[in-house]
Amino acid sequence: GAHLAFTTHSIPDSAADSSGPVGDHGDGGAYVAQHLDVARVIADAVRERTGADHPWKLVYQSRSGAPHIPWLEPDICDHLEELYAGGAPAVVMVPIGFVSDHMEVLYDLDTEATAK
Repeated sequence: GAHLAFTTHSIPDSAADSSGPVGDHGDGGAYVAQHLDVARVIADAVRERTGADHPWKLVYQSRSGAPHIPWLEPDICDHLEELYAGGAPAVVMVPIGFVSDHMEVLYDLDTEATAK
C-alpha cells in the first residue's frame, strides 16, 4: 500500500513552461514531461518486479525565490501531509532529479520531509 513520491527540484512555472519542446509539439514543458516519463518508467518497473501497482505522484522540493512568483507544485512536504491525512500507510520518496549528495537535497528529504 505504499505510495511513491517522485521528487525533483522545483523551478518557476515560467521556466518549466519554456523548458523545451515536448514530442512533436513546439510548446515548452519538457522539464515536467521528462520527469513524468522517468517516474512512469520506475513505477512500471516496480510493478513488474513486485506485482503491486503503487499510487505515485511527481512532487517538487527546494522552492526558493520571490514568494509572488509561482513555482512547480506540490511541494514534497505538502504532499506528505496530504497523504498522511488521507491515511496512506507508507510513502517511499524517490529522488529522480537533483540527486547527488547536495546539502539542499539532504536537508529537504532527510530532515524536512522525514519530519512529516
